[in-house]
Amino acid sequence: MKQAVPAGSDVERKRDVVRAAKALSDPVRVEMLSLIGQGRACCNLPCEDGMPDGICVCELQDQLQLGQSLVSYHLRVLKEAGLVAEVPRGRWTYYVLNPSGLEALHHFTRALLSGVLLPEAGAGPEGS
Repeated sequence: MKQAVPAGSDVERKRDVVRAAKALSDPVRVEMLSLIGQGRACCNLPCEDGMPDGICVCELQDQLQLGQSLVSYHLRVLKEAGLVAEVPRGRWTYYVLNPSGLEALHHFTRALLSGVLLPEAGAGPEGS
């Protein structure tokens, strides 16, 4: 039986990084994230005053030349990884970057680059 992992724990943060890395392991999802990050300007899409920036499934379909089910699948993976969020607008759902999910990944890579995350003794190729 799995034990519950406390919110904000080191184990949970590592799971979040793994989930994000898996989501980014597909070039289509990386391209989607890039398009969503650029907002409606990426595709010369009209912007509505007072409405949050975002891109809907059908717009991503047009840009990526992919079917609706495949676009929806990739968006679900990105959403489950915490990298994008849904913004409902009437009958439509728009997708935007999720800053908190991206921050977790950013903090991990910064810590990795600064040497804060050091391998445990006996871990890695040298300790094998």
